[in-house]
Amino acid sequence: MLLSTLFKNNSYKIIFNKIYACYLKGNKTNIEIQNYDNNFYTAYKEICKIKPAESDQKVIVKISENPDEGDIFEVTLNCDGENFACDFVPWEEILGCELEKENCTTSEALAHVFWEMTFYGFTSKEVENKSKELKAQIKDIEERKEEMIEIKDIKKFLEELEDGRE
Repeated sequence: MLLSTLFKNNSYKIIFNKIYACYLKGNKTNIEIQNYDNNFYTAYKEICKIKPAESDQKVIVKISENPDEGDIFEVTLNCDGENFACDFVPWEEILGCELEKENCTTSEALAHVFWEMTFYGFTSKEVENKSKELKAQIKDIEERKEEMIEIKDIKKFLEELEDGRE
């Protein structure tokens, strides 16, 4: 089933409660959690209105148990047999994908997909703008418009910055 249909057919509160349990509980204050809830609800309403793009790709959600660190969540976009991160993928493209899940319920999978989709913004426009900003930064780096520091020189740079010399 397409992710767009799954989002529409699953309760926002159930999805948000999974996000809370996995990502927010114990890490955020009550006010921060309320803000997340409001932002996620806004995003959920937008997601339910978006017409999904036709796609033969799928989003894969895997949850692996790790006794030392807790569960490990993996969300990838599978395109022609290769897996990619979902960051900066337009929402209509993600919503047009089928969902494949391993070791989780549909609501858990949706929570992890939702978390990934909204990592850089709570509207599709915010995510698109962040993507454009990152692409511009990459272009500036490639065109050498930005001064780059080699990894071996970072310690020295940070020390100079701390001393007020930079």
